[in-house]
Amino acid sequence: MKVFKLIFFLFFMFLITQSVWAINANEVATIDLSMALCLHPKMSLFDFNRIGFYKVEFGLTEEEFYAKTETLRASAPDRSDELNKIQKELDDVYKERDSFSDYYVNADEEKLKKLEKLREASFAKEKELNDKILDINHQTANFDLTSPKETLVIIEEIEKDIFEAINQVAEEEKFTLVLNSTVAVPYTYNKNYINSEIYGQGIPGINFTLFYSFLAMNNLDSPIDEVPPSRDLINWLELTRYPKTVNLLPMKPYPLVLSGGKSILSSVMKKVYNKYNIKPAVYNVVDSVIIKIEQLQSGKKVEQKTVKYDF
Repeated sequence: MKVFKLIFFLFFMFLITQSVWAINANEVATIDLSMALCLHPKMSLFDFNRIGFYKVEFGLTEEEFYAKTETLRASAPDRSDELNKIQKELDDVYKERDSFSDYYVNADEEKLKKLEKLREASFAKEKELNDKILDINHQTANFDLTSPKETLVIIEEIEKDIFEAINQVAEEEKFTLVLNSTVAVPYTYNKNYINSEIYGQGIPGINFTLFYSFLAMNNLDSPIDEVPPSRDLINWLELTRYPKTVNLLPMKPYPLVLSGGKSILSSVMKKVYNKYNIKPAVYNVVDSVIIKIEQLQSGKKVEQKTVKYDF
């Protein structure tokens, strides 16, 4: 019976292998998922330092943006009653812990075991309450940002938008397989999506306004300048796509897809940008940057073209 099961399993795996190898190269698509996520319009509102999304709309000027975020911070509710309640719970925890000394009187093994459990529960409760205080203080000071729960919801929405667009493009262009060509992040790199001082300060130094202003066309007013409008977008991708640890390596482990397949990143981002009513002129710059980066990653020479931007 076992031999029959083994033969059946090997035969089944053989069929699967044959079906995979039967896919033609023109049925395979590739996409740099990391770049797609970083180029999502909602990422222009993500603060990498404080880990949260700004609660403002797209398209504001720099002055309007800072005025609105300042107003939001000033409108933070007074949560002193809530903090006082938590502090009272903390005081009760400390008071209860002081009473644990009674267990040492005529202590036996059973009493000591019970004491150890009580101490563990007490310190766990203390940490929980202190974390709540830190979290409330952080949210009050950063009321211009989404809460941790809201932040995770928006991240899920971003991923959903990208994957829906991938499925649409794959169906429209008749791709059987879509491969992710993103550079693998080292397993030692610690990702952090929690909005709180408890969990650190995120990645300071990433200026989200590079992307926000770009999408709002605030920095595309003078296309005749020597610095092309794609420069801010390239800077944004350089800052967001690669963890600092990867940038220290002497060589980069990419691309993961060495040959074959057609990149659908441009098509996917076009669908996402249309969904959020981003102007075509902005998408054209995005598309040109995607092409440049993909050419560099594949080892191809970047074509030097004069791009005319219609604003």
